[in-house]
Amino acid sequence: MAVSEKSIMRLELLGARLLVVDDDLCIRRLLTSLFREHGAVVEAVSDGIEGLELALKEEFSIIILDVDLPYLSGGEMASRIRRLKPSSKLLALTALTDESRLRKLYQSGFDIVLQKTISESELVEIIGKCIGTDEKFLFQEAVKKHSPIIDRSGDQLPCLSG
Repeated sequence: MAVSEKSIMRLELLGARLLVVDDDLCIRRLLTSLFREHGAVVEAVSDGIEGLELALKEEFSIIILDVDLPYLSGGEMASRIRRLKPSSKLLALTALTDESRLRKLYQSGFDIVLQKTISESELVEIIGKCIGTDEKFLFQEAVKKHSPIIDRSGDQLPCLSG
């Protein structure tokens, strides 16, 4: 029996532990389902305080945050996680398009900023590459086609959109 390409792709995140923090129930369910289909173990919460507590208490391969969260914003959450657990990989999913606000997200501690319009397959691919390699590889190899933005180190990096 041949293994289909689709079944191989569904294992891209096998063994990864992901934290999803988004106050939109539909997005939280969609991301949780998507990542689990690709082999990840997923924890999902709806606000910044709950997300911060979980992020500091447990280990995750990557933490995926909405920017506009109740009680504690995604940017503030990223800043606190970066200060207390500097090796954490932080990804922002946002509807923001304003370049200066996107730049501030990198400055608050995010490694990656993605537009919520990104395709599911591209999101899984980017997360898979990010958790499997150094984040700079992601920017150098996986997303050259996207428009540039400045990351927290001051380097010009792409802002990812679908």
